[in-house]
Amino acid sequence: MVDEEVFDQALGDVFVARVAGNFANTDIVASMEYACKVAGSKLIVVLGHEGCGAVKAACDGVELGNITALLANIQPAVNAVKSSNESPHNSENVEFVNATIVENVNHTITQIRNMSPILAELEDAGDIAIKGGVYQLASGEVSWL
Repeated sequence: MVDEEVFDQALGDVFVARVAGNFANTDIVASMEYACKVAGSKLIVVLGHEGCGAVKAACDGVELGNITALLANIQPAVNAVKSSNESPHNSENVEFVNATIVENVNHTITQIRNMSPILAELEDAGDIAIKGGVYQLASGEVSWL
């Protein structure tokens, strides 16, 4: 499922920047800045999804090649949820994984605002909105945060 299909849009109607685990890094944020400041996009959606393999791997502490660095970006969400969720703190605990997915979306939105004065200024002026959600694979619905 591609983001265009989730939002019932044609290819080219939305500007998509994606990375496993939907975290913010310089390239992703720069793409968002381009989409909003240059191309005129009005909405940034950070969209996690139920059963996210990258979040599950971060919950399990997977270390494997370049995946280790990717998962380190999700670790702040894992650590935040560990303090408020019962054990086990791994991918076998569905509640823990689901809470981590939500926290990761919220953490990513905070990162976007902190990393980009351009996007923060556009949001503060009401020129763009930054929203988070979790896509439910089984139903096709988005649970907005």
